[in-house]
Amino acid sequence: MDSKTDHLVRKLRLRHLELLVALSETATMRGASARLHLSQPAISKMLGEIESCFGARLFERSHQAGMTRLRMCVALAFLTDPTWGFAEQRARAGRLITWSYWMGLALVFTAAWTGATMAGAWLGAYLGDPRQIGADFALAALFIGMTARFWTGWRRTGFAIAASGLSSAVVFHTLGAPWHVMAGAAAGIAVAYFAAPPQAAQEPQST
Repeated sequence: MDSKTDHLVRKLRLRHLELLVALSETATMRGASARLHLSQPAISKMLGEIESCFGARLFERSHQAGMTRLRMCVALAFLTDPTWGFAEQRARAGRLITWSYWMGLALVFTAAWTGATMAGAWLGAYLGDPRQIGADFALAALFIGMTARFWTGWRRTGFAIAASGLSSAVVFHTLGAPWHVMAGAAAGIAVAYFAAPPQAAQEPQST
């Protein structure tokens, strides 16, 4: 056994090989993280250990998936709640958000949203008071449905939603619109950040 082979045998562990398999099958750090039930910092550290053994870069850390700066700007112009929801679900599954996938979502939802808006403007006068048929709750129901798909427990999701809703309600009744939207978003992000478990606690142990 030569010195290089001996070095690899001494340094590499089963968890390193499992990471290489997960990366080859999911093609993303996020996907490997979900597959192995480890944090992304832990995955990054393990990958660094593997690359140091081989003395070469084995995995290209890129999240753009063909998204140039111009394409990112165009994609941002088509950002809506449904497109974000579908894209986030795809990313959590470890799959790349490509330009064709994003624009396919964006164009379909934009066309549907525009068409529904036009139909609503035309037919709305015939419906009377939307509260009589519960139509005033449609937008809230959409957000509830989107939130439910990403529920991961009270600590990671519930507290952030509660803080966001409470903050939004208080600001709406004090300062009014549109400040309640920004206040709710800021409160939810802050609580989610501080309530998240420390990544170091998920660091893999050496075998």
